[in-house]
Amino acid sequence: MAEGIRSEAPHAAPAAPHPTTSPAAPPPAAPRTPAPGTPAGRAPAPRTSALRTAAHGIRDFHLGSDPGLGRLRSALVAGLAMAGALGIEYLYARLGGAAPQDMIVYMIIGTVVAMLGSNALAGPSPAANLRIAVFFPVALFAGLLPGIAVAEHEVPMLAGFVVVMFAAVYVRRFGLAYFFYGFMGWMGYFFAAFLHPRLSQLPGLLVAVLLATAWVTALCLALLRNRAGNALRHARAPPRWPHRLPPPRALRPGLPTVIGLRLFPHAGGTEEVALDQALGQTDGATRAAFVLATLDELPPEGVDDVLVRLGVEDPSGRP
Repeated sequence: MAEGIRSEAPHAAPAAPHPTTSPAAPPPAAPRTPAPGTPAGRAPAPRTSALRTAAHGIRDFHLGSDPGLGRLRSALVAGLAMAGALGIEYLYARLGGAAPQDMIVYMIIGTVVAMLGSNALAGPSPAANLRIAVFFPVALFAGLLPGIAVAEHEVPMLAGFVVVMFAAVYVRRFGLAYFFYGFMGWMGYFFAAFLHPRLSQLPGLLVAVLLATAWVTALCLALLRNRAGNALRHARAPPRWPHRLPPPRALRPGLPTVIGLRLFPHAGGTEEVALDQALGQTDGATRAAFVLATLDELPPEGVDDVLVRLGVEDPSGRP
């Protein structure tokens, strides 16, 4: 019996480990499920905050809508010109002891001259801008004087509006500077018609216009001169572009170049003239055969087949 017990012992099931002496096996790890929209086997991309995305969108829209920041510069120059003109005209009126109504007229006219002048003097040439600025007072008084003359009469004043408006638009045909001259003349007539300045105020108005003209000319020609090269460089190179690298335009590969292309016959040469004269003396079928054989490089059988399908009788017998 002991042998039977010993012989059956190897076939018995192994004993269970004692709970106090055997270490517990770790639980199996749960399978990791990928995030929605992420391909299997690829780590999810880092999430970008909505605020940062919105800031990048605003920056890209601003830079894309104003390449070189030319519009931003024009707006800043116009704002600074008008603010400075207001201060200059206010000091002029206070130091000259002008009445409150005269002070308002001086400040309004000076601001108009500064606003229009800052746009008129946006060109890159200082000499051309100086020639344009010299005629600012002439343009404004060309509308101001007729406005003072008819300000007290309603019908002539309204008729004058039509005439001044026509003249202001018509002079634009002479160039961009006349666009601003016409605008200044119309604004001078407008202020004279509605603010009713007196003839005794003309010397003070002339000084106010001259002060505004001098201020905007000095601002645009000396302090904030428009340099087209800077704007062009800013437009070619994006923000934070390394200065030691050439602009992105220089890094792009050039267009493919075709070498060895020859036109037959030479365009504009004697061969072309002779060919035109020779083809002009033939009929349409012959000219079509010449084109099919020369340009399309069809064999004679192919040329004949095309002409037969087009309704040409006996194409082989043609010259």
